[in-house]
Amino acid sequence: WRATARAVSDLTEFLHLIGPDGQLVAQHDKAPLDGFYPTSAWTPGTILTDTYALQLPDTLAPGRYRLVVGWYDAATGERMLTEEGNDAAILAEWTLP
Repeated sequence: WRATARAVSDLTEFLHLIGPDGQLVAQHDKAPLDGFYPTSAWTPGTILTDTYALQLPDTLAPGRYRLVVGWYDAATGERMLTEEGNDAAILAEWTLP
């Protein structure tokens, strides 16, 4: 992550695996660095590397999957927008036969 501006509140990061039907298959939502570095403490230019773990179901249906990441305000549920105006960034896409 790279901060381009100060956050007005502490935000929550999310990593979601979206299945072929558009439904959520797995997720990991958390505060940055598991709460040890809230976004309210970031200054413009702050760079942060964080880790996630997804607990996948035992089986996945065939089809196209998307791994997406982003931020939201836990108090309101409102997602923050990317520079492109999207509410999440696609990290990877793949198809299971």
